[in-house]
Amino acid sequence: MHKRNRSAPGFTIVELLIVVVVIAILAALSVVAYTGFQSRAHTSAVRQDMRNFAQKVLVFHADTGRYPQSEADLRAVEAHFSKSSYDLSANALMYCYAGSGVTETFAVAGKPAGSGSKGVFYSLGSGSGDVTTWYSTGAELRPQIGCSGAGFGSWGYGGSGVWRSWAN
Repeated sequence: MHKRNRSAPGFTIVELLIVVVVIAILAALSVVAYTGFQSRAHTSAVRQDMRNFAQKVLVFHADTGRYPQSEADLRAVEAHFSKSSYDLSANALMYCYAGSGVTETFAVAGKPAGSGSKGVFYSLGSGSGDVTTWYSTGAELRPQIGCSGAGFGSWGYGGSGVWRSWAN
């Protein structure tokens, strides 16, 4: 019989298993970190979309003396959205207009991909003039952003599963 040489090169099965476990743990940590970065990137893109859209609506108002009050008006705004950054499982994008005369207001809201129940919106009526975060569902959105009741509203992406023409 051959006698086994104890100084033969190689790793034991236990050493190999330890290396595999360490690699698996590092891979799991990197996936979690990547998901967090991706979620923050989507939120940042949607926040920027809200700012850009609001600025275009304000330019529309300066040119016409009124806020968009129809889908044709919204198409005239010529907005562009980072569609891949929106949560397409829900009402991902909404514009609404309320009031008349001195009390006119508009708001635009978006729900970033991977944000859970968190969304972002810009509301002129809020007085802040900036993008704000909200925690709610689409059904609660209109009162949350000050556009409940009479007026005009349009889902840029809604229950139909398609983007409206104004949401390019």
